[in-house]
Amino acid sequence: MAGRPKLLQIFVIPFCFGCDVAMTMAESIQNQQIANVYVQLIDLSEPGAIKPETVFAVPTYLLDGKIVSLGNPEEPWLVDRIMRADEE
Repeated sequence: MAGRPKLLQIFVIPFCFGCDVAMTMAESIQNQQIANVYVQLIDLSEPGAIKPETVFAVPTYLLDGKIVSLGNPEEPWLVDRIMRADEE
């Protein structure tokens, strides 16, 4: 189904190596306003934050609940991966 809504979740914690880059990536992806993509930055240190079982390191990127990257990917690769999600 082309154009279905997608959820990109990026899990971070304060003071982790790479999480500052992940926060910048979340903002950049959100600013691109890719159609039907919602970006959710989740700080696991915040009260009430829910960590899925699949998340065992930070930063972790989930697209519709599936791991697409452990650590920070290159932004063009991530955008391409998001756009190709409809093909799967």
